[in-house]
Amino acid sequence: MPVGMLYCAVVYLVRPTTLTGARGFKEMNQEQEREPSFEASLGRLEAIVRELETGNLDLDTAIARFTEGMALVKRCRALLAAAEQKVSLLLESEKQEAVSVPLENLAKERADGF
Repeated sequence: MPVGMLYCAVVYLVRPTTLTGARGFKEMNQEQEREPSFEASLGRLEAIVRELETGNLDLDTAIARFTEGMALVKRCRALLAAAEQKVSLLLESEKQEAVSVPLENLAKERADGF
C-alpha cells in the first residue's frame, strides 16, 4: 500500500480531536463542520493541481489557485501531524499497558485458564 494511502486510511480511522476546554460538544461539532475534512481538503487540492496543469488559466486565477492550494497543503499537513501524534500516543499507551501488567496476575490468569 502506498504511503499516501496509508496516511489517508490512518486519518480516516483516527480523526484528530479538538480539546474543548470549557466549550461543549455542540460548539466543537459546529467548529468541525466549518472546517473541511482531510479528504475534502485533499480532493480540492487535487482539483487545483489538475486545473493548474492544464495551463488554461490566466495569471491572476493561477496565482489565486496556487495560494488556495498552499493553504490546503498546510491544512493537510497539520491534520496528518495530529493523526500521527494520536497514533503514536495510542501505540505508546498500548506499550505501557503491556508492560504494566504484574507478573503475579499473568501467572494467576494462566492457572485459571485465561
